[in-house]
Amino acid sequence: MKALCSLWVQLIKLMFYTQKIKKKAIDLEAKTVAIIVVFAALTIVLSAVKIPTIFWPQQNFRLWEIPIVTAFLLFGFRVGFSAAIIGIIGQTALFVGPAGILEAPWGLIVVLTMFLGLYLAKRLCKSRLTHMRLISGIMPIVLFTAFSIIVRTSIMLPVDYAIYSSILPIVIGVNIPIAYIIGLMPFTILFNVLVPIYTVPLSYLLAKTIGNNVKVDNKFSDTR
Repeated sequence: MKALCSLWVQLIKLMFYTQKIKKKAIDLEAKTVAIIVVFAALTIVLSAVKIPTIFWPQQNFRLWEIPIVTAFLLFGFRVGFSAAIIGIIGQTALFVGPAGILEAPWGLIVVLTMFLGLYLAKRLCKSRLTHMRLISGIMPIVLFTAFSIIVRTSIMLPVDYAIYSSILPIVIGVNIPIAYIIGLMPFTILFNVLVPIYTVPLSYLLAKTIGNNVKVDNKFSDTR
C-alpha cells in the first residue's frame, strides 16, 4: 500500500512537471511569434524608405533588410527567416514594384545569401583564429560584411541574369534584350556590394546593443 501511494505521488509530481514544461514551451513560442511579428513589421515599414542610386536609375537603396539581418543575428535562422517571409510578402503587397509578384521570391533569395555569408563569417570567428586573438575589435563587423558581400555577389550574379533573361519577361510581358541584360550586370554587382556595406554593420551594432540590454538566449552576434 505504501509503495502504491508513493507511486501515485511520483505520478502526480510528473504530471505537474510535464504541465509546467508545456506552459514554458507555450510561453516561449508566444514570445517567438511576437518577436517575428515585430521584426516583420519593421521590415514592411522600412521598405517605404527609398534612396535613389546614381549609377542605376531604376534601382533604390532600401533599408528593409536591416531588421531581418538583426533578427538573424540575435535569434538565429528560424526567427530571421520567418520575419523575412512575412516582411517581404507584406512589402510586396503594399509597395508593388516593377517586378510585381516576382519581387517576393527574388528578395527572399537575397536574404538567404546574406544569411549564408553571415553564418560562414560566424564560423570563422568561432574558429581557432579567435583563440589566437586575431579577431577582435571591429574585425567581426569587417568579416561579417566581407563574407556577406562575397556570397551575395557570387550567388546573385547568375540568379539576376537568369531572372532578367528568363523569368522577368514572362511577368512583365516584355522581352528584354540580352545585350541590355549583360550591360546591366556590372550595376547589379555594384548594388550587391554596396547594400551589405551599410546593412551588415548597422544590423550588427543593433543586435549587439539589443543583446547587451535585453536577455537573449541565442546571441549570434556575440563573437567573444
